Amino acid sequence: MGHRLVLVGVVLMLTAVTQVISADSRGVCRFLQEKPDEVPFCFVSRGEPLFLHVDPGPQFLEQEVILQNGDVPIARSIPGPVWDYSLYPGYSSRAEFFSNGTLFLDQAERRDTGRYHLRTYNTAGYLLWDLRLDLEIQVSVSEPVLSLICLSGGETQVTCSSEGEPMEYRWSLDSQSVANQPISISNQSHHITTITLPGHMTGNLTCKVMNDVSTSINTIHLSTCSVVSERLLYMVLIKGVAVMAVILLLLVSLCVWLSQTSRPRPSSTGDVDEKVDLDDIIYVEVVKGCKTDGDQAPPPFDKVVYGQIRMDQLEQES
Repeated sequence: MGHRLVLVGVVLMLTAVTQVISADSRGVCRFLQEKPDEVPFCFVSRGEPLFLHVDPGPQFLEQEVILQNGDVPIARSIPGPVWDYSLYPGYSSRAEFFSNGTLFLDQAERRDTGRYHLRTYNTAGYLLWDLRLDLEIQVSVSEPVLSLICLSGGETQVTCSSEGEPMEYRWSLDSQSVANQPISISNQSHHITTITLPGHMTGNLTCKVMNDVSTSINTIHLSTCSVVSERLLYMVLIKGVAVMAVILLLLVSLCVWLSQTSRPRPSSTGDVDEKVDLDDIIYVEVVKGCKTDGDQAPPPFDKVVYGQIRMDQLEQES
């Protein structure tokens, strides 16, 4: 055990050189066994599978391998003729450790960010390797959303927003950098950036959003923005108010006309309703002439006069 501590101290005194790398298309981050004094830096997208790999060597099964993230133990191999290992709490349900020197995590999480140590010991307990790897889990960026407005001074203002962490923005106009253009760029927040350009500038403006694990772009076409004076805005406002007043007056006139034309017209016969119920009509016979005694024949039908009498009128008269 004493030899182990001494060797560990010697290894830690070596000057570390950081080499920035990214995981390959399969999400594999490799310990640099051939350059143990270098510390590779690896980036992996959150939610993607993660592989930490080291070349095992001919006597890998006979060695004790301990893998840690900082001070947090992850896995430990058990030396023997058959590969065997144990996983520590927090990794038993999401990790596997293979005999080819690969640790597999099903989904990378933000808490997996850190400096990893892979140490190997022989059967006598001597430290053989102390390999290190810095890992950062990032959130892939989303497609940027662009919006454009013309300012009152005639400038063009474009806003670019996206999701992801961390993020870096880059602007270009017609595939050319805008670094040497008379523009103003401000980052309103981590997810939003705004660029202000002279109103006469036209073309295709592109916003590129990126981090170490993803890149996304979007383009918007710029048209000329003209200067809008305060006098012109005032005149437009006055005309708008006048038009609204005329429309309101027309609507009021239309409502008055409709209300007058919808009233019922009075009957030409006075208060007498034109609709007469047939049940209220009484037919009477009025005989023209004088009553005589005897068997005088009744008058002919053409001398009978029929009339209509409204019952409600009789009741009023009575």
